[in-house]
Formats: sequence, C-alpha cells, structure tokens
Amino acid sequence: FERFNFTITESTPLDIEVAVDPEMLGKIFEELVTGRHESGSYYTPKPIVSFMCREALKGYLETQVVGESKEAVARFVDRHEPDDIANAESVLNALRRITVCDPACGSGAYLLGMLHELLDLRESLFKTKKLDHEKVYDRKLEIIQTNIYGVDIAEFAVNIARLRLWLSLAVDYGGITPEPLPNLDYKIEFGDSLLSRAPGALQLGLYQPVVQRFLELKARYLRSHHEEKRTLRADVEVQRLILAGFSQNDGGEFDWSIDFAEVFLQGGFDVVLANPPYISGISSDRIDGYRDQLRALFETAQGAFDIFVVFYELASRIAKPNGAASLITPNKVLSADYAATLRTVLLTRHTAASILDLSTAQPFGAAVYPVVLTFFKCVSSEISTVTVYRGSKVGSDYSVCLEVSTLVSLIASFPAGVWSPILSDRFGTYASIFSSSRTIEDVCTVRQSASVDEAYKVFAPLLRESQSQVPANSVRFVISGTIDRYREFWGKKMRYLKTPYNAPILKLSAPPLNEERMHQISSPKIIVSGQALYPKAFWDREAEYASGIPTVLLYDATVPLGFLCAVVNSAVFADMYQILWSTLAMSGGYLRFGPPQLKKIPIPAASLEDMLRIEQMVTNRQTMNRLETSDDEIAICELEIETAVCGLYGVALTATSRYAVSTQPSGEDV
Repeated sequence: FERFNFTITESTPLDIEVAVDPEMLGKIFEELVTGRHESGSYYTPKPIVSFMCREALKGYLETQVVGESKEAVARFVDRHEPDDIANAESVLNALRRITVCDPACGSGAYLLGMLHELLDLRESLFKTKKLDHEKVYDRKLEIIQTNIYGVDIAEFAVNIARLRLWLSLAVDYGGITPEPLPNLDYKIEFGDSLLSRAPGALQLGLYQPVVQRFLELKARYLRSHHEEKRTLRADVEVQRLILAGFSQNDGGEFDWSIDFAEVFLQGGFDVVLANPPYISGISSDRIDGYRDQLRALFETAQGAFDIFVVFYELASRIAKPNGAASLITPNKVLSADYAATLRTVLLTRHTAASILDLSTAQPFGAAVYPVVLTFFKCVSSEISTVTVYRGSKVGSDYSVCLEVSTLVSLIASFPAGVWSPILSDRFGTYASIFSSSRTIEDVCTVRQSASVDEAYKVFAPLLRESQSQVPANSVRFVISGTIDRYREFWGKKMRYLKTPYNAPILKLSAPPLNEERMHQISSPKIIVSGQALYPKAFWDREAEYASGIPTVLLYDATVPLGFLCAVVNSAVFADMYQILWSTLAMSGGYLRFGPPQLKKIPIPAASLEDMLRIEQMVTNRQTMNRLETSDDEIAICELEIETAVCGLYGVALTATSRYAVSTQPSGEDV
C-alpha cells in the first residue's frame, strides 16, 4: 500500500482530510448511487456515528461488568481513560465478546465506527493496564471476525461495507506479503432485514448437531482461501439449507435465526446501531404490498407509518435482554401519530437512556430534522432519567453538549402521548397548564377545510376570479398563504392547485358541496393557516370566506369565537404548540397546523365577562384592517390582547418566547 498516496485510516471521529480517506467510498455510495436518497438513505457523519457507538457501549459495559461505577465507564468510553476502572480484565473480556449489528448497514459507517471504538478501547487498556498484548492487526481481525455484523437490502452497499473493512484491516498488516483477507460473506449479509422471520422462530437448540456443524464450517470459511474456500462455501450452503428445511424455509432469503445462528444461540445482539431508511407512508405506498407485509409482521406498523418506525421494533427483536440500541431517525418519532404505538412500546417494555437532538445541526440537509434515541431492552428501575443532548455544527465540525436530564416517569405524563416536550427547555413554564386545562377540542369543532380529493374534484371546479364585487351565492376564497394573525389578504396574488388567482371566489353549490362543507362555510368561524412558522388565524364573523387545503376551521364553539381567535394567535398558544409539535416541522422550520395537533392545545379558563372583553379587543383589531391604522397602533392593540390572554393562562408576558426580549411595539407584525 506504500505505493499509493492515500490513507485508509478511519479511526478518528473527526472529519480530518489528510489525503483521500476511504470513507469516500461510503460517501460516494450514499450520495451518488442512483436511488439511495429516493429510498430514504443518508450518510451519517463520523462524529455522530462515534456518539451513538459510545452511548451504546456505555450501556453495555454497565450491565456486563459488575462493580464498575457509571462515571468510570463513561470516562473510559468517552475519553479512553481506564484509570478508574476497577476490574480491567473483566472489561476487556466484555469488549472481546460483544456482538454488534447494523440491520441497515449501507456502506458500513457504523461497522467501521464500532470497529475503531472497540480498537481504541482495547488499545487504552493495553497502554494503561498492560492488558491485550496483540498487535493492532490481530485486534482488528478479531473484532471483525467476532464482534461485527451487518445486513443491507442493497447488494452493492454490502460489497462497499466489506471492502471498507478489508481496507481498514490491510493497512495495519506489518509484514511484507499481506495475509489473505477474511471472507465476510456470512458477517455482512445481503438481504431484507425487515421481512426475515423474527429471531427465535427456529428453535436452534433442537438441532444442535446440525447447528454446531454449520457454525464450525462458517468459522473455517471465514479464514479460508483458494480451493478450500470454494469447498467450504458449498459445505456451508448445504448445512444452511438443512437448517432452513427444519423451519419450512426454502433457504433463499436472509434469515436472522439461521444466518447469525451463533448470535441467537446466545440470545441476540448486545448492541444494535442503525440509520434506517426514511420512507414516509405516502412514498412507500408505491412499493407494491410491502407495507402490508410489514403490518403483518410488526406491532408498531400503524397508520401511514414511516419505514423507520419498524426498525425500532426490529432493533428490539434482535437485541438480547438488557441489550442496547441506538438509532438515528427523523424527530417525528417523538410526536407523529403513526409512531404512537412505538412510543408506548418503548415506554412500557424498554428503558430510554438518552436523546441527541440534531435538528439544528441538520446532518442530512434542511429537509430532515434527526434525533438519536438510545434505549435498552429492559424495564430498569435503576435508570430514572433520560439524558438529553443537543448537537450543533459549525462549518464541518459537529459538537455535542449535555442539555438536561428528564425523569422517565415524567414522559408518561406528557400530553397527547408525545415525547417532544423532552427537547424543550420551556415545558416547565407550561406544565401545569397542560395538566389541568381544557383543550381546543373541548370547546369547538375542529375540521380540515377540505380533503385532498375534495380540493381537486369539488372546490377547484367552483373557483372563479372576482371581477368586482362578490356576487350572490358566493364567498371569498383564501389559502394558508393569504392568512395572517387577525387578518386575511384576499385580493393578493395567490396560487391554488397550480392555478393563479387575484381575487378568487367560491360559488356555493350543493351538490357538489356536501351538507357539512356548506355548514362550515355558512358558519361564523376561525380560519387557521395550515402551514406557517407560528399560528396564524382570523375571525370570519360574517361567514364571508371559504378556504382551501391545508387550512383548518374552528366553528360551532361554546365560547365566543373572538376570544378563541385571540387564544390561537397568542404567544402562549404558539409556545405550547412548539413544545408539543415542533418535531413535525417541515423544511425551513415551517409547522403544519392540522386538526389532530390543534385539538390538543390547552385554552385558559375564563369568565364570560373576560371572554367577551377579549372578543371586543379582537373586533377592534380586525376593524383596523379596513382603516388607515399605523403599525404602532396595531402593535399596541395586539400587545393588549396578548397581555389579557397571558393573564388568563397565568403566564407572564415576558415568559413567552415571542416577548422574551422586548415587549415594546416594534412597528412590525409580532
């Protein structure tokens, strides 16, 4: 290798470019190979891989080595300082027997990451404790042969992962003529890890002689070459088919119990790491029957689930009792409806250890806001808190800092069954409001203005361009982009379903408008923008407006609508919405305001007198839209409304995020 001017060192978690790092193989594959991003696959930067490996390793060592303090283990894993380790030999033995799997390994980022974490830990034990006298090459070879496993549905990805492991091993060979590299066919497997039967479906213990022969042949094949390699490969396949026959399996597909039999004879993997593909329910509908197959196999495959959801359940299945799992996925896992069953499973049958919020670091670009969730396959009374970390990025450098620890018991009390408040430092301000107040759904009907089907087949054919005044039996038509706090911008240029309008009107005609839609349009209501950085709504007092998707309508209220409009537009409401639903943010930080989310936001208790007083304030504010009112007058009016609503909630105006810096009118819309 001395003839080539490149490095094949992948040991540092820092992205230091010395020459051409073979990590480029992974980056090129993940970024450029056709269909990889379309299939929801993203390359994980090395500092994040290192963090995930270390979080899992800390949990593993804490359960495997008796008598070591949590602090000593953390110092050893995070800093590679074993000085406080009491029983270094036990720690070394635990590191030598660990089994780690990435069930969506791609080009092998986590396999290489764990290889080098284990290598560095063993090296530190050698330097400080004079243990583990093997050479680096021999340690690497042992780790690859014993500790690391992977599966991927893309055969080319599997080949890249194997190549990276080979290169990493070859560079540390000290002789003149390198030894033949290990055969990784049965370590890094090609197959669909989701559709494979659940581990344990085949009772391996019932077929001990066949299993033992199978494992012996695999072990010999790993180090064989030339003619012996071909012969052993054929023998391994024969034994594999025999095992598959016992389970009425044709042996043609990847099978956890058979292909990694040596692991599942011991109960499963000690550590599972993954950056699974992110494929939404809408996208994955294009995969014929695949989602239906997953629904039949996974308890957590509910609703319009994203594929990453079932990888959490898979991680739990293939981990042994007390095993650790660390996955990086979109932060929607903390609040999306389709992940509600998963959150229940994690809360009741597992122990969440830590969450790393990477939403601001955006390692996968602006369209994805990821979190790293690390959990253990056990219900532990010893782990009473979830540690929350915040990740950031300056240039190409990532950093992680400790934010806060939250009681596990508190997660169960979060409203609407979501976990997203764990990421907010503002939840404490509103905790009592969430626990004691009635919500939007308690006081009014909350509905989407139209379904997607209605938008195209019903609303679009009834839209017209207004020539002057709004004709009889018609109403003005607005969309999210023409809605602001306490006002609409009807008459502003807009585009709806790719058609441009200046002053659109909707002709009222039943049919095609059904009775419910006619009732919504003809009722006084609050119209809420369905997509914005913060809640925006106006009060349609005279039922003069209809609205298109994705706006939301609040009507048939048991409280004054003007009061309800003030609540929805308030800074307190915006804060609480962010706390619960910020993890559903879209590109650019825009939030989607839908009925399921709006329904769960608390509203303050108030007397009829107070509600009517605030409603009059809102009337005055919306009247200003038709008058020549200065920006400062509007700001003062809105500030008065904010103060009144905050008072009802029992929250100081300066405690809200909108007014945390200044409460003075700025001349701009607040």
